[in-house]
Amino acid sequence: MWTAEDRAVAARLRGTAAGLVLTVGEASDISEARAALQAIIEEKRTFLAGARLVLDCGGLAMAVSELSSLLEECANAGLEVSGIETSSELTRNSARSLGLRLDAALQPGTRSRAGGGEITSPEMVEGECALVVGTVRSGQAIWHPGSVIVFGDVNAGAEIVAGGSVVVWGVLRGTVHAGAGGDDTAVVCALALEPTQLRLGGKIARPPDEPRAQRRPELARLQDGAIVVETWADRQGRHSPAPQNRLAGALRAFLGRFSRGAKPWGA
Repeated sequence: MWTAEDRAVAARLRGTAAGLVLTVGEASDISEARAALQAIIEEKRTFLAGARLVLDCGGLAMAVSELSSLLEECANAGLEVSGIETSSELTRNSARSLGLRLDAALQPGTRSRAGGGEITSPEMVEGECALVVGTVRSGQAIWHPGSVIVFGDVNAGAEIVAGGSVVVWGVLRGTVHAGAGGDDTAVVCALALEPTQLRLGGKIARPPDEPRAQRRPELARLQDGAIVVETWADRQGRHSPAPQNRLAGALRAFLGRFSRGAKPWGA
């Protein structure tokens, strides 16, 4: 019997340098693949809303009509499939017939921004948490179903969308959405929190209009249905990053030492 657990195993979502990849290749046939696809779309509906992704079909052999049925499921959910990853020659031929790009998950490249224009992704180490070392520049975007850590700045015009939390070991000026799948425990923190727009779960805020007297590490979280920001109070009054071999300890300290009395932030 095809159980909910089987469907969860058969369909997986991951973030890569090429963008989001939805894998259905663990299913044994098209019926199982369609059921698994429907299940993960329903589970991750909020996170996936309007996303463009690569469909990884593994070794599943599909004729044009069968592959089209998966594409139709994605289209009905508002998802755009930009390419196919497969080891099956039949599926590759079907993808060519439908005009789909092949081996898309292996090609870090450009993706369309919802409003037009092309965006790229920086290099990142994948896993439960995506790690980006270096600046995320204007025109670049990171979509990841887990948490995202950036050792560098996030410039204005850049975008981060994460199913979990977002930690920026630098200045955050771009657009950020943490808890995109509905996780109300997700947080956003940065050495300088100056986002163009900040979203946590289903809540949205912009930074205060008044200029800040000084930059300081801050953490944004949800409290009583509103986004609040807390300031990290360094005992020595210094906010410089720790050496490379102490980054893990520094991150623990950064996430664990915040002043009390959080205030609502933005509108």
